[in-house]
Amino acid sequence: MRAFKDMPIKHQLTVIIFVISFVSLWIACTAFVVYDRSAYKKNMVHEFTVLARIVASRSATAVAYKDPYQVRQNLDSLGANASVISSCITDEYGDVVAMYSRQHAQPIEQTGQELEGVECLSNQPFISRFTSQHLDLLQPVMWEESQKIGELHIRVDLGVLNKRFKVFSVVMLMILLLASFIAVILSSKIQAIISVPLLSLIDMADKITTNKDYSIRTQLDREDEIGRLVNAFNTMLDTIEEQNRALLEAKENLQDEVEARTAELKNINRELEAFTYSVSHDLRSPLRSIDGFGAALLEDCGEQLDETGKDYLGRMRSASQRMGKLIDSLLYLSRVSRQEVHFRAVDLVEIGNEVVDGLHEQYSEKKYEFVCPKNLVCFGDRALLFIALQNLISNAWKYSANTIQPRVELGMVERNGEQVFFVRDNGVGFDMKYVDKLFAPFQRLHGPDDFEGLGIGLATVARIVHRHGGEIWAEGIPGSGAVFYFTLGMYKTDDEREQV
Repeated sequence: MRAFKDMPIKHQLTVIIFVISFVSLWIACTAFVVYDRSAYKKNMVHEFTVLARIVASRSATAVAYKDPYQVRQNLDSLGANASVISSCITDEYGDVVAMYSRQHAQPIEQTGQELEGVECLSNQPFISRFTSQHLDLLQPVMWEESQKIGELHIRVDLGVLNKRFKVFSVVMLMILLLASFIAVILSSKIQAIISVPLLSLIDMADKITTNKDYSIRTQLDREDEIGRLVNAFNTMLDTIEEQNRALLEAKENLQDEVEARTAELKNINRELEAFTYSVSHDLRSPLRSIDGFGAALLEDCGEQLDETGKDYLGRMRSASQRMGKLIDSLLYLSRVSRQEVHFRAVDLVEIGNEVVDGLHEQYSEKKYEFVCPKNLVCFGDRALLFIALQNLISNAWKYSANTIQPRVELGMVERNGEQVFFVRDNGVGFDMKYVDKLFAPFQRLHGPDDFEGLGIGLATVARIVHRHGGEIWAEGIPGSGAVFYFTLGMYKTDDEREQV
């Protein structure tokens, strides 16, 4: 399930369509085969019941006058049907009058004697009965249609039925495989109706985030929810682009005009925040519906579902809940990016100790070593720096959990006259060829089954560091730990700015 949720959305849609098609066809094919087998059994019972009545009627006089040779001739006539394995007629006392067996020939002079290996049933509480290999039929022998003077037992081989069932099963399996193959091909094409516009929108958002180019647009000719979302996003970009252009043209105008444009920009940001909230709300609503109706279906109709159906519903609810968490993470990252920065003198060691105290409570079952100097003073926003160190130290704590003696270090070095702070651990580390993915949202180098998380923490740290005018980078070796370096720029405190 983890691998499925990490797939591109177009692959997820293809898999969903394929699974639904496969299950539906499998149910239909199974129902058809079961129905055909049931109908064939009913026809067999009807056919051989008619045959049994004819033989019983023809043998009534012979049974009444104790003529086993005539009875034997009547039973031998059943041999014309290749499915009849054996038959016998008993008198009213349950004694065998005559027997017939396809596999055991009986001399005429032994007529009336029982054949070895042939089972003769009588006075049983059934008229017809199916076993795994046979159909047993019991038919009373009536004298003048009023008095039962004996009973006819016919045993029929089900080889033809079983062979028919196997042939039908193979044919249905071939149809199922062929239809599934066609479903995969069609779904790979049909999913583009949904995945292509979504991927286009994501690509546009990535380009805007990377290049800060608000002139990019996505063209989509459709009127559904995706089309409305794209149109709203394009409209928002139009507004932002127009306002940015207006601000650039008014850069050298009077202070009042600058303040007016600044106020307009704030309004746009509020509109953007409102739009972001609206989009997240519009995305949450269907997710809540999926999760809620899934829970209701399990509660109200759970007894009508098999384990496979319950499992599918559980997976559906887990996927919707995970997407809700992803939306919350995006909003959190957006808020951090817009939060106002207040520069003050901040001791990173003090913050680090606060974070570590909380982690010791969370990971109380294992002892960690935390190493740091007496103090590390820098200038920045304490609330944002607390978030940054909390994410870095928590990551180091998490990825060192499987180490025998986990060790986390907070420190500082000087490079080219600039303070470079770092957080180092001796955990699982990472391959440097993936270092470019570390600080992108939702990019993870380890599977969710190994270490929990959504891949938003390092992206949040990078946003905070960049808002302080600094840079962040990382170094790591698989199995030997990792170290994250960051700078905070050369900023004055708010008090120093007021003095200037």
